[in-house]
Amino acid sequence: MFKLKTFILFSIPLIATGCIRISTSPGVDGGGVYKSVDSGDTWEQKVQLLRLPEEINVLSDTNITAMVFDPQDSNTLYLGTQKNGAFVSFDAARTWERIRNLDQGAINAISVDPLAKHIVYIAVDNSIFKTVDANRNWELIYIDGMDGVEMSALIIDSLDSHRIYAGLSDGRIIKSEDNGMSWQFFYDTRDRVIQIAISPFDNQTLYIVSNNQGIFQSNDVGTTWKLINNGLQGATALAFDVNTENTLISLSSQGLFRSENGGESWKEYTLLIPGSRLKVYTVALDPQDSDILYYSTATTLYRSVDGGENWIIRSLPFNNKPKALLVDPLNSNILYIGVGE
Repeated sequence: MFKLKTFILFSIPLIATGCIRISTSPGVDGGGVYKSVDSGDTWEQKVQLLRLPEEINVLSDTNITAMVFDPQDSNTLYLGTQKNGAFVSFDAARTWERIRNLDQGAINAISVDPLAKHIVYIAVDNSIFKTVDANRNWELIYIDGMDGVEMSALIIDSLDSHRIYAGLSDGRIIKSEDNGMSWQFFYDTRDRVIQIAISPFDNQTLYIVSNNQGIFQSNDVGTTWKLINNGLQGATALAFDVNTENTLISLSSQGLFRSENGGESWKEYTLLIPGSRLKVYTVALDPQDSDILYYSTATTLYRSVDGGENWIIRSLPFNNKPKALLVDPLNSNILYIGVGE
């Protein structure tokens, strides 16, 4: 059994760098995080970093790998990067702070406890770290012993936050029933785990998005599994319509698909440019209005207000690829995009 490590964060004076405003015309270089307050019509780069005097602001030129809300406070966002560690904002991305004393490495996933305050889990390379005091102290709660394997997915059960699922790049899923203190083998897809998802209506129903095999589903908390790829090819992400039970949206290498029966069958959205011809990177639904749907390519944001029948087009103000797209659950005019290479 490995030993737990605890990291202590001391209070250090910080300074702030200026916030850079980026125009909405295409072709502007820039990375980090962008925010819109008008449903994607205009965007502002949000990379103001509270930092030590000797530090440089790496946030404007970093490869974003993960971005999530605190489920209890949508003004708090967590950000993971490929090489520059993790960051947090407590003021809706106006300023960011580096999460210090966390092991350096690729941040592959972040999950914030939806029921308890100040508890966050971060997957770094082949390890999982946990804080229970708003990022002041970090504890190593899992490290994998397989060479060349990294954590690739992480999720907390929103109805029972003692239960945590983690996916690995070799296809294994592990589970903890005690807040990460101990772990057990759960399932093996034998294929890189991209995402683990839990139905917001029934935590008995689980989904796994794998790299090559598609989407697995279990309706009995993982006792049995089946593939649900009927009419769906090359799934890369899964989103829930939180207003309609059993309605799923899947992003795939072939475009955008919708299921209204829990994944038993899928129907393709008609996009202006078929997904087989133009790569779609992100998808998001308005949590207040299921008819409002967004997806993004490398250069363009598409918005539908009628369930995908028609699309409104807006250019994105960066040259890098969108890696994460979030809609504020309390004010759905507010969007965030995390940008990577």
